[in-house]
Amino acid sequence: MPLKLFIKNNQIKAILIALIILATSGATYVSSEPKYSKKPVPEINPTEQYEVNKVVDGDTFSIKIDKRIINVRMIGVDTPETVDPRKTVQCFGKEASDKTKELLVNQTVRLEIDKTQGKLDKFGRILAYVYRSDEIFINSYLIENGYAHEYTYNIPYKFQEEFKNLEKIAKEEKRGLWGELCKI
Repeated sequence: MPLKLFIKNNQIKAILIALIILATSGATYVSSEPKYSKKPVPEINPTEQYEVNKVVDGDTFSIKIDKRIINVRMIGVDTPETVDPRKTVQCFGKEASDKTKELLVNQTVRLEIDKTQGKLDKFGRILAYVYRSDEIFINSYLIENGYAHEYTYNIPYKFQEEFKNLEKIAKEEKRGLWGELCKI
């Protein structure tokens, strides 16, 4: 009897087709490394200041390390999207991105890695808490002022409780993305 008679659920069909394609393509790629990392990321020195090269969006920017450009994703922070090709620009995304540019362009930053989160995300970006050279804690600032949501990716992180409290206050005081502009 043909296989299609036994398979009624479209999701199961799609999974089986994908498995058949993979099995017959000769693909053997299996990796626990982030899918975009090409070279090992240099070690982050928690006392060193790194030059901000470019702000990508409200929660991502790049730095220079050893003449290389490395992307950094802020831990505990999620700003509305502006550059994700899969999504439309979200409410307050431009404002969040502009604020991060204002805070980081032509600045140096100190990065703190949180051992509970790993060094890199799935896109090969360094995961870090970000402190500007004048010690403004950028992750906290963005949440406190309504430019970002608190964001827990998978497991709790060092400042999770503090960031949740800052978001709660920003919501109560209708700051930034919690204000009238983004009301549904």
